[in-house]
Amino acid sequence: MSGPDQLASFARDEQVWLLGGVFLVAALIEAWRPERARILPRGWRWATNLGLHLFGQWLFLAMLPVTIAVWFLLKIGGPHVAAFAPVGAWGGAWAVLVAALVLLDLATYLQHRLMHAFFPLWRVHSVHHSDIDVDAATAVRHHPFEIILSGMTALLLMLVIGMPPWALPIYATLGLTVQLAQHANLRLPARLDAILGLVLMTPGLHRAHHAVTPEYYNSNFGTVLSVWDRFFRTLAPPLPEENPPGFGVTPFLADRYARPHWALLLPFVLRPERPSGRQPQPLARSQRRA
Repeated sequence: MSGPDQLASFARDEQVWLLGGVFLVAALIEAWRPERARILPRGWRWATNLGLHLFGQWLFLAMLPVTIAVWFLLKIGGPHVAAFAPVGAWGGAWAVLVAALVLLDLATYLQHRLMHAFFPLWRVHSVHHSDIDVDAATAVRHHPFEIILSGMTALLLMLVIGMPPWALPIYATLGLTVQLAQHANLRLPARLDAILGLVLMTPGLHRAHHAVTPEYYNSNFGTVLSVWDRFFRTLAPPLPEENPPGFGVTPFLADRYARPHWALLLPFVLRPERPSGRQPQPLARSQRRA
């Protein structure tokens, strides 16, 4: 085993330790020098967010029998388009990996936009946005239905376009590592955040996505790369340093929604505020250079 196969094996086997290390470092920085003071104690919030992640992952694995047909078709060369064959012939396995990671990041951007635009999906996705204290633990705060939808979408994409299966664990590990850093309650130096933000979705850019005001949270949809938001004109500048808006979704701002059972029930018992559909104004040239 060599090349991307070996990297995928490492991503699968060491994911827990790698992500745990990133989460620990982020939590220590948050405790030492947080950007914002906490509103709620960490205990229930972390129990809720981590519990949602573990329950969603378990539920998805429990549904694997439903996806056996997908995996079987992949193994026997089922009905998919060999979209990566020319890339592999030109640049080998590593070129295929880069192309697959870029395509997966574009797919997650489009899926994220759909979750904000299509109201039934927004009801589920709003569980992620309802955290009023955004920190590293917010990165894994997703309703189990959203986890299942994302996993099935990735498997379907792999089947349709002939993406090699080893691309998924690599992107999953990369994406979650970046998301842990994005959601951390810390502030990068403005200059560094701006330079990185030319290509990557930085903590400063993603923090705007969690603002309670729709004109902000209906922007900055990228997972790893910010280039999709630039290309599709959905990029908003970072939040102002003075008097920035709070985080959350309007009906879900009460403390009780940090509890685990409410995070599971929110999409079904309350009607969240619908995204306005208003797109942010493109960054001015002075902001792009900042």
